[in-house]
Amino acid sequence: MHKHLYTTGNKVKIKSYEWFKNNADKYGVIYNVNGEGADMNLEMAKYCGQILTIEEDFEVSYKMKENKYVWTDSMIEGIADESQTNNELPMLKGFKCDNMIKYNLPEGYEFVNTDDNGIYLKKIKPKYPTTYEECCKIMGISYQTQLSYTNSDVERGNTYLTKEKKLLDSFLRLRICRNVYWKIAGEEMGLNKPWEFENPSKNWIFAIEYTGGCIYKPNWTNITRNYILVFPTEKMRDEFYENFKDLIEECKELL
Repeated sequence: MHKHLYTTGNKVKIKSYEWFKNNADKYGVIYNVNGEGADMNLEMAKYCGQILTIEEDFEVSYKMKENKYVWTDSMIEGIADESQTNNELPMLKGFKCDNMIKYNLPEGYEFVNTDDNGIYLKKIKPKYPTTYEECCKIMGISYQTQLSYTNSDVERGNTYLTKEKKLLDSFLRLRICRNVYWKIAGEEMGLNKPWEFENPSKNWIFAIEYTGGCIYKPNWTNITRNYILVFPTEKMRDEFYENFKDLIEECKELL
């Protein structure tokens, strides 16, 4: 049985990043390091040169207090000097193994590592809600507005009333969605309250308006005009438009 060089509680220093680069294959992995039955990958390489604490001593490997990976004797440089401290974890920018494969991630996805050192693609959750139902959930309110029209309106022949109700219903829904984005903006800006449009505006604002039969997305500063759909950043305004452009189209006359 392999006799470990270290034991539970030892503070050890992981081998250098230069060592990792020199031994990794073109995919950024050292397989079965020194025949000890464990692999070392790019995620583990972030800890190269770092000081870790052995939390558990298994028969053929170690578990460190600072992470979930499996480590072996050959990955460790030795017992850490008491005077040593960790530097900031490296970003692995210097990894340039021959024939290294570069993967271009699809937009909206990220790499996620599994416990067995596998990798899979995960869809990134949108930063902002993308539907009216999501917005209602955030605000803790019912999906139905007081002006929601029903099939009975159509059955009774109230076509004009139905059209007006639908217009106002869409407007109310749109305003709820806008309020959620203002709430998120306030949280991002540390305001401890929803962001609000100041009139006249002191800073740049990013609006959505309907004028001359067209929908526009103007940017303004020192504006004294009232806007229904206005946001503190261009990115937030553009995402709101993409997520709710159908709802905007339904009630554009009220903007």
